[in-house]
Amino acid sequence: MSTLSLQQQSKKLHPHKMLMYFGMGSMTMMFAGWVSAFMVREGQGRWDHVQLPWMFWVSTAVILASSVTIHLAVRAFKKRNFTSYQLLINTTTILGLLFLAFQAFGFYTMYSQQGILLNGNNAAGEFTYVIPFVHGVHVLGGIVALFIVFLSTKFRRRKKVYSSTGVEIVSIYWHFVDALWLYIFIFLLLNQS
Repeated sequence: MSTLSLQQQSKKLHPHKMLMYFGMGSMTMMFAGWVSAFMVREGQGRWDHVQLPWMFWVSTAVILASSVTIHLAVRAFKKRNFTSYQLLINTTTILGLLFLAFQAFGFYTMYSQQGILLNGNNAAGEFTYVIPFVHGVHVLGGIVALFIVFLSTKFRRRKKVYSSTGVEIVSIYWHFVDALWLYIFIFLLLNQS
């Protein structure tokens, strides 16, 4: 009887994972709202299309690479290969920071080379700033979570606690912001001309 109840408990979704899924659902709704606002405003006219800077292409490649490294980090953690885990989680963090750096450079290029300002004169440009910026804030939150998971894993290993739940939750979130960026990037790319 106790073995059956343990099997049933192991099949249940961890409450923290459930909260992450709820959070991802609300973030999806928020970005769906931004995209809807973009399309409604575009339909109203006075819309100067924006050329996406090449740095957005590079940042896309970087964030896709980070999705691979976080996946490999979870696998390494589950195999108790903590040396590889630490290297991969640190690589994911660095790639996340590089993503943000390329995004910031892209915003600077939009300002300096295309003259796009946040002054109400170019709604397309303003949406092209705001939507990726809000996404970048979510990536920054993921970077903080990666750092926290890295530190907590380091301290828990001293106590011989090997739960992978935290790493899995951060991985789910990271894959989500990666997929969300792909959606945003493709949407902006299709609407640049």
